[in-house]
Amino acid sequence: FNKDFVIEDNIGTVGQGVDMAFSVNAIYRNNQFTGYSSDAANIGLKCFSQIYDGPSIGGNTIGVGDSENVQIVGNKCDNYKSGIVLQNGKHYRITDNYLLNIKGGTGSPAAAILINYVPSGSFSTVGRPVWNVSITSNHIDGLGTVVDGCGVSFGGNAIANSDSLNRFSINGNMF
Repeated sequence: FNKDFVIEDNIGTVGQGVDMAFSVNAIYRNNQFTGYSSDAANIGLKCFSQIYDGPSIGGNTIGVGDSENVQIVGNKCDNYKSGIVLQNGKHYRITDNYLLNIKGGTGSPAAAILINYVPSGSFSTVGRPVWNVSITSNHIDGLGTVVDGCGVSFGGNAIANSDSLNRFSINGNMF
């Protein structure tokens, strides 16, 4: 549970750069992450992710229920299965990032930016879909060297009830 914070100027070779839930007024800025895994593929899982973490909700002492007002700005992600993964929350700004060599892998599409909906399980986003996202001026290169890829992907299959993924602005990105 994170509120009013900035993570910036980190450099590392890691399996997951930033994997967060319940972030409010967060800024991830000027980080450089290179994906790593100990298997033969040597590809990181994801560079940035914002999820709904059902198992951790009991530890919520600051009243944060969904991620909100999150900025991912000016970062470099290289050698991951997926670049930026959003699974819940609202009011995101994704701009001026370099997403390079996003390769995909078994069960994981090569999506530089993946807006996802999880219909069941511990990380279900039913009632908490992603909405109001601005995706601008990102540089995306080297997609899909392991599996076919795409720059921006919407994973809205099996949406439950009246949930919808909506209010997206995608402008000025280079693929």
